[in-house]
Amino acid sequence: MDARIDAFRSTTKQNKVNTIGALGHLSSLRVLHLHSNQLRALEDTMHELRRMQQLRVASFFLNPFCQEPGYRHYVVHSLPPVQILDRREVKRQERISSFQMFSGEHHSVLQRVAFGRRAMLLPMETRHRTEARHVPTSQ
Repeated sequence: MDARIDAFRSTTKQNKVNTIGALGHLSSLRVLHLHSNQLRALEDTMHELRRMQQLRVASFFLNPFCQEPGYRHYVVHSLPPVQILDRREVKRQERISSFQMFSGEHHSVLQRVAFGRRAMLLPMETRHRTEARHVPTSQ
């Protein structure tokens, strides 16, 4: 594999790479070029890269997982620091829709809080009665 890896940039393109292995430990990486390889496991790849908090530019195009529905949104959601993905800037609206798409429950809670609505909770007396029913009694 012809790869150049240093503290800021990794270029591993056109090498038939099918897993990224231990690249995730390179937490200072800012630029990652993995396009034109054979990466198929989108979730595994994003899981491995999630610790790269300095990553600003990433390219994965021409990998099999790029054909998966929602690929770009999933990557934007999984790698929030990335500003350029596959040679295209990640726009604010794209970040918002990615967040909504992959953080549905979390997003609805934030929406309720942001707009002053409260989550539907049982009244305090009802919660105490419900909890009391589930408390085991000693004999």
